[in-house]
Amino acid sequence: MATIRRYPFLSHVTVDTNSELLIARGGRIRSLGAGAATWFSPLGTALAEVPLEDLSFGSIVRGLTSDRQEITVQMALVVRLLDADLVARRFDFAIDHATGSWTGSPLQAVQTRIVERIQQIVAETVGRATLETVLATGFEQVGTGLAAGLENAADLAAVGIAVLEARVLSLRADEDLERAFQTVTREAAQAEADRATYERRAQAVERERAIKENELNNRTELARRQAELVELEGANERRRTEQTVERNRLLAESEREALAARLETLGSADRVAIIAALLPELAGVLPRIDALTVTPDMLGSAIRNLVDGARA
Repeated sequence: MATIRRYPFLSHVTVDTNSELLIARGGRIRSLGAGAATWFSPLGTALAEVPLEDLSFGSIVRGLTSDRQEITVQMALVVRLLDADLVARRFDFAIDHATGSWTGSPLQAVQTRIVERIQQIVAETVGRATLETVLATGFEQVGTGLAAGLENAADLAAVGIAVLEARVLSLRADEDLERAFQTVTREAAQAEADRATYERRAQAVERERAIKENELNNRTELARRQAELVELEGANERRRTEQTVERNRLLAESEREALAARLETLGSADRVAIIAALLPELAGVLPRIDALTVTPDMLGSAIRNLVDGARA
């Protein structure tokens, strides 16, 4: 807002450095520049103040999709007035000589002009897609359409306006339709969650089956090895038994041959020699005799036997 000091016959006006002061006399408009100050006569002089700083606006526009559904787009705009002289000629930026305030609502008029252009761009952009597509890709789609449309907005450039930035803040459908889409999305998400849960359970069951199958295979392999071990031990035991039997047979055969040889040798000897030869073996198998009593009859009988054997 400009600062005006009033004096008799003349007044003095000063504007901030982020505003440009314009003065009109005799049908001619002249810019005094940013942060300017000047003396002027209230009679026959008009003043205008055009902001040079970036202006931020909020806007809500609506459009119809290709399937005739309404979309509401909320956005934030950053605007700059590039040509103060041109803007002052198209919009009313005149200031009151007494208060220094604008006599009208020039920024509102500027915003209306911009919103009209944006409304056209949004309508053309969303009108080429269905509601589902717009809701799914609307931010990118509308943002791209705005960037292209505002870059080539010759009508705005003609009045000295440049839209530096247009950001989409929200994009919404009718409340009932939005609720229906949310329900579908929620059900799809729940179905996906159920599918994921089922897959996790199936994987757990499959892992459990694999573990049990592995345990069964291990037990089967262990039982097979135990059976092979038992069979091997049985074969070894049979082999040892056969070896023992064979060894005993050979030993018995050897003893039998030795006994036959001795019998053959003893067959040609006399009775006394045979008894003498067998006496050690008989002593080994007879019970122990601690005392022996010899009677005259026994001694006589033994002597007769010896004499008879000698004579024979």
